Amino acid sequence: PDTPPAVQQYLLSSLDGAFAYEIGEGSTVIGRENEMREYLTSKPYVSRKHAILDLDTASATLTIKNCNTTNYTFVNNEMISGDISVKLSDGDEIGLGGNEQNGSRQAEAAYFYVRIGSCT
Repeated sequence: PDTPPAVQQYLLSSLDGAFAYEIGEGSTVIGRENEMREYLTSKPYVSRKHAILDLDTASATLTIKNCNTTNYTFVNNEMISGDISVKLSDGDEIGLGGNEQNGSRQAEAAYFYVRIGSCT
């Protein structure tokens, strides 16, 4: 039988798995007053416009760019600064407004895993 082609799916999943956000094609602003606001509203270290995700499905490329100059955005515990877009891969950890320090994370920040996979 014919099987439908696999569809690539891009998600941000909270570290505890309680929240997931599907990333759509193009640019997506994430923050307390933008996308994911229902989850981020209780995270004071996350700004209203904290970061921009850019998904190009034609090249299967997902990037993130920091928009906050106070609490920053972190990818795998490395701070993104300036006007740099960082390519994301499956399993990368994103910290909005915080990072891991001495084995712990700030409760006022938000943390996600990047999940990239195929589904039919």
